[in-house]
Amino acid sequence: MPNFKMIRVWSCLLALTCIQPLVGQDADYKMQGEYSGSVSADGEELKFGLQVIALGDGSFEGVGYRGGLPGDGWDMGNPKRVGPVKSVDGKLS
Repeated sequence: MPNFKMIRVWSCLLALTCIQPLVGQDADYKMQGEYSGSVSADGEELKFGLQVIALGDGSFEGVGYRGGLPGDGWDMGNPKRVGPVKSVDGKLS
């Protein structure tokens, strides 16, 4: 016979584990993500990908990929790391 009391306890612990990371997130996490686009360099358009990582307290780190994001055109060259960068008025500077 299954122990339903124990199943309920484990279910609650699992739910708390999934929900806890969402509590206390600040506005920085809204800016975190992957971005793709193109940039002009020497008169030609180059595809470029950027991963933005929120470090907390208005600090970010970025990783840039020539050719696009991994899995979306990255040319497998060395990624360019930048940071930490601060957020000012909702913009990275």
